[in-house]
Amino acid sequence: MYVSDTGPHFYMNGEHYYRQIDELSMNICVAKNIGDHEWSEFMENSLRLGRLLGRKPKVIVASFAYAYPNATQRKQTTSFLEKNNVPMISRLGVVSDNPLLRGAIVAFSWVVPQATMRSFGSRDIGPCLRWLQGGGAFDLPRAVTAWHEGRAAFRDK
Repeated sequence: MYVSDTGPHFYMNGEHYYRQIDELSMNICVAKNIGDHEWSEFMENSLRLGRLLGRKPKVIVASFAYAYPNATQRKQTTSFLEKNNVPMISRLGVVSDNPLLRGAIVAFSWVVPQATMRSFGSRDIGPCLRWLQGGGAFDLPRAVTAWHEGRAAFRDK
């Protein structure tokens, strides 16, 4: 089976790990602040990577340790997606061990209103990814490995 994979990419001064595997977008962010310019740069680059891969993500797994996109950035995201004819995702899996942060990230779901969203603890990445497979096709073993590689990149942060 052929797997399309962008490989790891880092944004926001090296504090945001992004990778697309088939129809899965993977995001691990340890930034304490997310600037508007950095968020815009991330969106442009992730769209470019998806186009190079020849596939658009249908599902997202996201972990934001400290900061997450603010209201301005969420509005910026909505405009960006519409302007670039990016289809809406079907599922969003939020991974965090902080229940308050998981709840706060729910605010991001208004950017993807058609998506079904679920929260998972960091030890539940397997169930999260299996749940995401119900909305998009991707290689599960590669996604699990990529997730652990991304988390390992930030172990000291």
